[in-house]
Amino acid sequence: MVFPHVGALLITPTFGTRLTGTDTPLIPLGYNTINAETLVYVLTLSAKYLTLLPITILCIFTTQPSAFAGSLNRIGVPYKIAYAVSIALRYIPDLTEEFRSTLNSMQARGMGITKEDGSIAQRLRNLAAVVVPVLQSALHRIDSVTNAMELRGFGTQKRRTWYSGKEMEGLDWTLAVLGVLLLAVGIWLKVRVLKGFWYPF
Repeated sequence: MVFPHVGALLITPTFGTRLTGTDTPLIPLGYNTINAETLVYVLTLSAKYLTLLPITILCIFTTQPSAFAGSLNRIGVPYKIAYAVSIALRYIPDLTEEFRSTLNSMQARGMGITKEDGSIAQRLRNLAAVVVPVLQSALHRIDSVTNAMELRGFGTQKRRTWYSGKEMEGLDWTLAVLGVLLLAVGIWLKVRVLKGFWYPF
C-alpha cells in the first residue's frame, strides 16, 4: 500500500497542482520538485486506505462468507458477484495458512527470506520458491470449485436461494440509515463546500 503512493509521489511530483491550482515547492528532486499539494494528496490517499484496512480485516475474520454473500445478494448485488466474494473470503485464511506452512518448510531447508538468508536477489528467489507452489495450489482449488459449480448448474437461473442468512435487526437498520446520511453529507460537502480536492493550506 505504501509503495504505490511513494511511486506516485516520485513519478508525478506536481500532480497536486492540477487539483488545487496552486504550486508550493517543497522537496527538489533534480528532475522535478515535489510540491506540498501532491504530498497532501498522497497522505490523503494513504489515510483513506489505512481507514478502510482495519474495517476490512475485521469483516473478513468475524463474518461467515456464506452469510456475507447472502446479505450482499439481499441488498441487490447479483448472486454471481456475491458468490465470488464469498469464495474469495473463504479461501483467504486457507491460503494464508498454506503460505505459512510452505515458508516454514522452505526455511527448514535453509531457504529463508530474512536479511540473514542472503542478498536481496537470493531472498527474492527464495520467496518465488514459496509463492509458486502456493499459487499452483490456489489455481488447483479454483479449478476444482469451477468444475463443481458447473456440475451443479451454477449460473443457469436468474435467482438462487442461500443456505444461511440473517434477518435485518433494529441496529442493522440504524447503522444502514446512518451510513446513508453520512454518505449524503459527504457528497454535499464535496459538491457544495469543498468543490474539488480538499487542501488545507
